[in-house]
Amino acid sequence: MNAVELVEFINSIIDGKSKVIPGTLGCYAVNANGLRGVALDSDDEATISEKFNQVEITNCNIIISGVGHNVVLLFTKESTMSEHYGFLCLDFLSPGNRQMIQKHPLEWFEGWRNLLGDTKKRRTIYDYIGEMKTLLSLKEKGEQPKWDSMIKGTYDISTDKALYEVKSTKMKSEEVIEVHNQYQLDASGFDRPLFIAFCKVEENDAGESVDSLYGKLVAAGFDKNELDQYLEDSGYGPGKADRYKTFLVHEIRLYPVDEKFPKICKDSFKDGKIPAGIVNYQYSVSLDGLSFEKLI
Repeated sequence: MNAVELVEFINSIIDGKSKVIPGTLGCYAVNANGLRGVALDSDDEATISEKFNQVEITNCNIIISGVGHNVVLLFTKESTMSEHYGFLCLDFLSPGNRQMIQKHPLEWFEGWRNLLGDTKKRRTIYDYIGEMKTLLSLKEKGEQPKWDSMIKGTYDISTDKALYEVKSTKMKSEEVIEVHNQYQLDASGFDRPLFIAFCKVEENDAGESVDSLYGKLVAAGFDKNELDQYLEDSGYGPGKADRYKTFLVHEIRLYPVDEKFPKICKDSFKDGKIPAGIVNYQYSVSLDGLSFEKLI
């Protein structure tokens, strides 16, 4: 079974069901509750819950022909699965990887995360400043934003109306963003528009710090324990010097990622398919001449 055939097989399963993948033993295809993926029998009882981009891994119990199976499950919530997701599933199921995945699933997952790129890597202290300031600005405008970076969401921030990928820069003259993987500007599987929140910052004693913005987020109703845990895990817990560095946020521009926004996605390629053998690409986008509205 190749990648295309595997995706077609998963898509053919009635919602809420799981099936043995033909020609395999202990390998299953799952289509349930808006998630679709593949699973392997596993005796590991440790709780697993990790995500990069639009792919997640967890352990759970599934029912096959009335029999429960403890499994490690690789899945996506994307409404349209690609052939490239099929390649990832095939690697997950391959006999050469199966023993490692059943014993150390996160080792396999981290390998792919590092190869394909995670939107939450290469972060500086002012990346957090930009996101926190964007959260507060949206809140002040009556929105109820969620800081999805805390749960390794596909995008940094979401509201009921829109998704936001935050890009912060200290460059005064250039308006350029870096796109770290093929999923970062692709919101085709979501029901809300995507915006780039472009934050121009400058290190300045008169500005705000992660610590001061943390206090404002707590006062605005964000969960203190979740913020504490996230900042601690990110290396910016209490007492860390960078936590007290101050930045002025000169402006936040919202650029709609629509048909006019320059981006590379699967539709940029012939027949809407990324060329075989390409597993990741990164590129820079100039924002010059693009329409935007100011958040602040």
